[in-house]
Amino acid sequence: MDPEELQELFNLIHEALSHVPYAICGLGALIDHGLTGRKASRISILCPQESKNNVKAWAAASGYHVYADSVGVSMRSGTIRRVRIKYIDFGFESLQRTRSSFSGATVLGILSQLDNVAAGYLDNRKRGNERALQIVAGDVFFCLKTIASQRLRVEPQFLPTFLGEDFFADFTARYPEARPEMAKAGIDVSSVLVKHRTASTLRDHNEMLNQYGMAGDVVPPTPGQFEHMRDLKDNKSVYTIKEQDSHDIAEPMPRPPEQTYRHDGKNLDSNIESDQSTQDLRAPVRTPGRTDIGRSLTAPKTPKAVDRPVADWI
Repeated sequence: MDPEELQELFNLIHEALSHVPYAICGLGALIDHGLTGRKASRISILCPQESKNNVKAWAAASGYHVYADSVGVSMRSGTIRRVRIKYIDFGFESLQRTRSSFSGATVLGILSQLDNVAAGYLDNRKRGNERALQIVAGDVFFCLKTIASQRLRVEPQFLPTFLGEDFFADFTARYPEARPEMAKAGIDVSSVLVKHRTASTLRDHNEMLNQYGMAGDVVPPTPGQFEHMRDLKDNKSVYTIKEQDSHDIAEPMPRPPEQTYRHDGKNLDSNIESDQSTQDLRAPVRTPGRTDIGRSLTAPKTPKAVDRPVADWI
């Protein structure tokens, strides 16, 4: 979406949801805070768990197309833009939220958006998705640069995941430039790392006590709100990075996937789970031709184009 269309979409969302708690999050919020180099073809909104059904109901009442985990918003151009609805079980009231820089909508403040990105980093690290980690790391550095350039005060209550041991220790070890960028943003890196090293020592001491049948007093760390973020299908959806952001909807309902049947009529794909949200809803069906029969073993392979993240730190 170009800036004008994104502004239109933000305003339409706010018109429908101005009386319920919500905040635009993810890539849409980052663009609102000034991110360039990546464009959004869809956006995500976040709400508290108790409001998720109300958000969807009010969107339907506004005439939007309703899907399992999202709604489709009709634009002036005739395109239907997808808006995913996500929720968290606790802590929505404590998130940093602010008014959009170019619309009347509510977006996550840059500190809470940084914590959202940090949760996405942990999620993609667990999955072993290195390409997504590079993109997410670029978003972390963008948030840090934005905080530094605006001379914002870093309030720890907005950053439980970012300042947590699982993210902080790994990210500073993996990216040498992380420490100076964090320091520019006003984060006392040495103090945070000392705190985590102390916690690690206490855990080791606690394990030793447990071996002798003695109880320790170490309290396990509490995960942040974004680490429990889910979509309306109740699937974990922390910070979504897609290979292709091609989710524009050209018709009210997505075309169902083609199915393959055996001679006895049973579906060969019945045991295959698919997430329609990760598929291009307008992807054309490719019809095999003569060139699809096989590839010449002597012909050189054509290298595939690779989308590389745009980030100042690379």
